[in-house]
Amino acid sequence: IAGGITPDEARQKIMDSNSNFQKELVEYLEAVHQGDSFNGDEHQVKETINNTKVQSDSIDPTCTLPVPPPKSLFL
Repeated sequence: IAGGITPDEARQKIMDSNSNFQKELVEYLEAVHQGDSFNGDEHQVKETINNTKVQSDSIDPTCTLPVPPPKSLFL
């Protein structure tokens, strides 16, 4: 990227505890990280998930595989 620093320069600036770059980066990350779900706190989200599992025949998406494309698309 034109005008950007190299990955090695970024690493050096991040690792330097006296660096203004590191301080600003940490401040930025702390400002953008909320740590909570936008649907409620941890207990509300867990309750919603548990209610959904009990009320429906839904399948946990983390335990399924996507449907492959039709074989006609392969050459």
